[in-house]
Amino acid sequence: MLSYFRVQNFKSILDLELSLSFDEGKLPNRYKDSDKIVAIGNLKQKKTKFVPVLSIYGANASGKTNIIKALECFIDIMSSDIIGSYSPNKLNNKYNSTKFEIELFEKNRLFTYILEYDNNTIIHEKLTEKNSEKNILFEIKDKKCMFENIFTKEYSKDQLEKIYNVECQDNKEKNQIKPFLQRIGRNYQNLNDTLYLVFSSILKLRPLLANQIPLPIGIEVLSNALKVEVNEAFKIVTDLLRKLDLNIDKMKLNRYEIPTKEENTSFVKNLKNCYKGQKNDKYIIDDVLSYHKDINGKNIEFNFLTEESQGTRISSGLIGILLTTLEEGSTILIDELDCSLHPLLLIKLISLFKDKEYNKKGAQLIFTTHNTDILDNDLMRISEIAIVNKNLEKGSTIRKISNFEGIRNVTNFRKQYLSGIFAGIPFPYI
Repeated sequence: MLSYFRVQNFKSILDLELSLSFDEGKLPNRYKDSDKIVAIGNLKQKKTKFVPVLSIYGANASGKTNIIKALECFIDIMSSDIIGSYSPNKLNNKYNSTKFEIELFEKNRLFTYILEYDNNTIIHEKLTEKNSEKNILFEIKDKKCMFENIFTKEYSKDQLEKIYNVECQDNKEKNQIKPFLQRIGRNYQNLNDTLYLVFSSILKLRPLLANQIPLPIGIEVLSNALKVEVNEAFKIVTDLLRKLDLNIDKMKLNRYEIPTKEENTSFVKNLKNCYKGQKNDKYIIDDVLSYHKDINGKNIEFNFLTEESQGTRISSGLIGILLTTLEEGSTILIDELDCSLHPLLLIKLISLFKDKEYNKKGAQLIFTTHNTDILDNDLMRISEIAIVNKNLEKGSTIRKISNFEGIRNVTNFRKQYLSGIFAGIPFPYI
């Protein structure tokens, strides 16, 4: 569960904190009896209450997308290394390094992980646990290692330093290019349960810079999360599609697997009106059919890829990813979630994360949008709406409307946002 993500000196961002905290003081009366989720986490403690949804608004070029790009960059580094990842703010040279700081709430424990780097090396890496006897689990700063709180009989301090020297540093300059947490999380899972918990939780964060996910990919991801066959995952997705009132009576998936031999390459390349992919040593061909009733009540077959609307296709791919996030109890960030989606459909997809029937594991949805219809609905709370602004001095900044004075949950957010009270809107003069 994401508590916050801080970014320093990345693209248009100088200093920014994306907070998922529930900022409204006491929870509303009878929240336990409601079928809607008000907050997630440990609701008995002030600092462990978080929102299930956060919508991010702002004018074009304000830096909304860069927030998601920052998390994507962070995840990429945690999956590989820092090479090619340094993208500082070019308009303000206040800092000489990029710094990511993330706080996670997992198994009723709060962890903070810091990763700071420049174009050549990781300058600082640190993992701490709040309210723990051993607050600092490990720290590496200017190539000096502090492993006192994680070494064991099997892995002594000397052995941990050897892992750092051999697996985290490059061969020439001896600069740290790979996070120590990554190497432990991947190659030494038995060393420390806490380090593996944090590492695996970070990799469950899912940033999407486009919501146009092909249906088969959404199904494949859901199939892996649920540990079920692809056809069963397909049925789960299509059942929800029909509930969203997209006028589809039923759907059918025909999957073909072809060996990735040279003689098959041109054949697969020339196939049309189907989804194509590759898995292991096979080409995967997915022919998806949808059926609509005609004026006489007869089912008529449609090619899903070419004959259904863009909004329907986008919804179908998103559903698989969103259901996976709900199943894992993880966090997903989507840029321009409203792209090609009808406002009512957008509301329904957001509602999945605020519905106790679907969100049973504390999943979170963070998204950028220009759609203001959801602000006119009682869907969003003041802790769930954030505004991004940008200027040369401060770069891109973000502020939740719960931090504005005099704003309550009964307020018409849409009217106030469009009037410019929260800023974050363009002021065209043509």
